[in-house]
Amino acid sequence: GPDKFGPAPAAAGLNDGCVTIVEPLDGQDPEAHETVCAMWRSVGASIVELRPHQHDVLVARTSHIPHILAALTAEQATCARGVPSVIGKGFRDTTRVAAGRPEVWRDICLTNREAIVSGLNELETQLSAVRDAIERGSAEDVEAFFDAARRARQEVIGG
Repeated sequence: GPDKFGPAPAAAGLNDGCVTIVEPLDGQDPEAHETVCAMWRSVGASIVELRPHQHDVLVARTSHIPHILAALTAEQATCARGVPSVIGKGFRDTTRVAAGRPEVWRDICLTNREAIVSGLNELETQLSAVRDAIERGSAEDVEAFFDAARRARQEVIGG
């Protein structure tokens, strides 16, 4: 969703193309399950059914950790004087979600801490590897890193 909150940023179509995760039907009232799914579809969302553990792992890697990285990127920039004069669209795109409500993200991080910590541990290993490649001046490894990231993005979101 948007980084703004409250009623002001509300807009028709806010959920168009959004994904809503609903737990599979096991043992639930089929009518209630369909009512929930129909409500989300009626506002433009598509439904994906996932078990809670799958949800936690996937959203940690596709939402929660990227949000943490956006916040860290925003904080990183504050250490340099004259930052606003060189900020471009990439920084704005990368850090947009860092403008979200801290209390919401505090609760998300503490509620899904196991999956987030696991993902951050893997990210720390990957970050060390790319830092080492840059430090060594290995053009081949740095390019391979960015090429793998480009291909991963294409695989995940297509294009």
